[in-house]
Amino acid sequence: MLSYNMFAPMSRSFYESQGGVFGKKNFDASASSYNYGKTKDNIAYVGPYYISSFIAESTIVWTANPLYWNASNVNLKTITWKYNDGSDALKAYNDTKAGVIDGAGLNSSAVEAAIKDGLFATNAYIVENNATTYCGFLNVNRKAYANFTDNTKAVSTKTVYDAKRSTLAMQNVHFRRALLASIDRGAREAQSVGDELKFAAIRNTYTPGDFVSLPEDVTVKVNGKDTTFKAGTMFGQIIQAQLDADGVGFKVWDEKLFSSDGYDGWYNPEYAKAELDQAVKDLAQLGVEITAENPIIIDNVYPSISTTRTNVANVTKQSIEDATGGLIVMKLNSVADQMEWLDSGYYPDYGYDMNADLTDLSGWGPDYGDPQTYLDTMLGNPGGMIKSCGLY
Repeated sequence: MLSYNMFAPMSRSFYESQGGVFGKKNFDASASSYNYGKTKDNIAYVGPYYISSFIAESTIVWTANPLYWNASNVNLKTITWKYNDGSDALKAYNDTKAGVIDGAGLNSSAVEAAIKDGLFATNAYIVENNATTYCGFLNVNRKAYANFTDNTKAVSTKTVYDAKRSTLAMQNVHFRRALLASIDRGAREAQSVGDELKFAAIRNTYTPGDFVSLPEDVTVKVNGKDTTFKAGTMFGQIIQAQLDADGVGFKVWDEKLFSSDGYDGWYNPEYAKAELDQAVKDLAQLGVEITAENPIIIDNVYPSISTTRTNVANVTKQSIEDATGGLIVMKLNSVADQMEWLDSGYYPDYGYDMNADLTDLSGWGPDYGDPQTYLDTMLGNPGGMIKSCGLY
C-alpha cells in the first residue's frame, strides 16, 4: 500500500501556495483560491515527465523532466497524447497508418480496413487483459432525469409514473439479476472488436479472478458452513463458491480457462426469465404490475457521435427486450457528444445525479496487490464507485 499515490512525497510550501490546506475539515476543492493541479503550471512534478502543453480536446504533451532523479535513463523525451472524440470509427487506424500516432486499438471497422489494406496479418496483435476492470452499473436510487450540468441535455422521456416503477424494480434483487442476465455482452463487445475477439476482453468479476491466490489453507464460513479453501485457491474460485452457495446463477470463474476472463458468465436468458418471474411476483405485492403492455422502462444514454457506441446501445436494447419478452424496455437517449454522455453518468459527484438507470462509464484499476484495492471502492463515500449505483 505504501506505493499508492497518497503516500507520495508532497512539497508543503508549493501545495499551500496553490491554496491547498491540510485536514479534511478545512479542505474545499471548489474554492476559488484552490488551484493545485488545475492547470499544467499548478502541479509540482517529481516524476520522469512534466506536462509541457495541454490543449483541451486536442493534445497533452509530456516532456522528460530534467530534474528527475533518474533522468539519464529516460529514453522517450516527448510523449504526445492525441484526443479522439470517437466520431470517426477509422480515425485512430488512419492516424496510425499515416504515422500521426504510434498505435491504436482496432475496432470492428478498423479490423476490416486493416485486412483490406493488407496490414492486419503483419501489424495487428492481441494484448492480454490487464488488471483494470470496466463495469456496468444499475442505478437503484435515481433522482435525476436530465444532466446535472445542463437540465436541457439528455432529458428522459419517462413519465413520473414510469420513473417510480423503474426505481421500485431496480431495488428488487431478482429484477436486477434478471436485467444483468439479459445482456449479451459478447454481442456488445463485437460492435467494438468484431465477432472473433468479442469474448477476449470480457471479465466476469470486478476484482480479477486471478488477481491473488491464498498463500495457505484458510477455513471460513460460507453461509454458516465451515469451508476450507486450500493454498493456491484463486480469488475467483472463492467468489464462485459464495455465489453457488447463494444460489445465484452467474459464472465468475471457469475452471478450464482457470480465469474469470474470456467468456460471458452472466448472459443467460433462461435464468433471466426465472429471476424476472420472481421479481414480477415480488413487485405485484407493492402494487407494481408488470406486463408486456405495461413494462418496466429503463434509460440508457449514448453519444450519437460514435457509431460504435450507437451500435452497442442498440444491441443492448435488443438483447434485454428479447431475453425478457418485452417486460423490460430500454429507452435509448442519444446525446450529441462525449462530454454530454460523461455528464450523464461519470462526472456527477453523487449517485442521485446519475441521469440513467444503466451506465457503463466507469472502471477501476488496482493501486496495490490486494483485493481490498477494488473492494474498498464499494464501501460508500468516499468509496467512489458505489455512487454509480445511486447509493450516495
